[in-house]
Amino acid sequence: MIAGFFPDFSTCDPMEIVLLVILLTYLPYAVYQLFLMDYCLYMSDEKIKERKMRLEVPNNVIVAITTNGMATDVVEKIIKKIRKYDVASEIFVVKEERDTFTYSCREITVPSDYKTPNGSICKMRAMHYGIQAMHEMGYGEETYIVHLDDDSIVDKPYLEYVKYYLNTGGAQGCIRLRAWGRHLFSSLSDIIRIANCEAWCKRCNEKNRPQFVHGEGLVVRADVEYDIGWDYATYGAEDLIMGLNISKRYRFSEIPDGHIYIAPPTSVTDYFKQRRRWFWSLMNNRGVVRRLDSKTWIFYMYMYLNGFLGFFSLILFPFMIFFAGGLSEMTHLIAIINLLCFYSYYQFGATYMHSLPISLMMFILTIPVGFYDGLTSIYALLRPPDFSTFETIKKV
Repeated sequence: MIAGFFPDFSTCDPMEIVLLVILLTYLPYAVYQLFLMDYCLYMSDEKIKERKMRLEVPNNVIVAITTNGMATDVVEKIIKKIRKYDVASEIFVVKEERDTFTYSCREITVPSDYKTPNGSICKMRAMHYGIQAMHEMGYGEETYIVHLDDDSIVDKPYLEYVKYYLNTGGAQGCIRLRAWGRHLFSSLSDIIRIANCEAWCKRCNEKNRPQFVHGEGLVVRADVEYDIGWDYATYGAEDLIMGLNISKRYRFSEIPDGHIYIAPPTSVTDYFKQRRRWFWSLMNNRGVVRRLDSKTWIFYMYMYLNGFLGFFSLILFPFMIFFAGGLSEMTHLIAIINLLCFYSYYQFGATYMHSLPISLMMFILTIPVGFYDGLTSIYALLRPPDFSTFETIKKV
């Protein structure tokens, strides 16, 4: 019986051996995600907050929106909403000199001839200039800067937690989706970002091991941000690099209250371009991430490897079932475990949408969405971006 459970490598189809290797490679990742989901359900936001002490002297909180000037109307809506919260003492827009729009808040304009010492470009260049300007304005260890892109926003409890509870060098909370459904598959695929935040970020940030650090809602104490700066001269990954630097020299933590609301890409083209930028940000950052934290770099390589292998296993498994004369019990079992974990993780993220129709849609389309997301890495390899610029997309 036991012998029948394992494949007979001397007689079985070589394609089954390939499939089994792929499945075994993904298995630790799948099982650990199950553990993270269970941990998240056990360690609720309420339990996390119970461990925190309310500060005797509240922090000063400012919001910084970095924009390229392509969504001035959206930025204005974000400014007005943040202002209504009446939590942040100031709202800044960090913009390029070519952006002639006048925003209804304080502006930091990056001169067209400004160059960073390391030659950073685009967003990193603007953010580095921004923190230099804020330092000259006198913002220091009493102030936390909440960073937003020009299509994202945080809610009032998020800012209130930063003001009344945060005492680390930096922190970040969890993502939710806004403007959902403008492009169905991009929206469904972005649900995985919710799952990543609730599972990986909650656990890793609590342990001062940031891994999924994103620009939306990143909070950094002003003196820490000035000390580290944004002048990395890499192609992206600046948010992860900032998070890793904070964890090495200060402390990075979670934000249990409130959420960060992001907008999914509005087209297939923009979704693929966004994922391509993320892919090459990890593959082409001049070794900065690897030198800062080799374990995090290995994790990302393993994650992308699983993305490639998972994509091919979704093709290979049904092919072997229907056309190759069957599989061993062991291969069947591991495939079923992986598939259950895969479905569970997407459903885990979908539950935070608090919508039964979305959860059902996610369940029905999990495999197509997996293909949709998996194709982005192949697209990134076949059509690398222009590394001399920073690709922007439309999300709102």
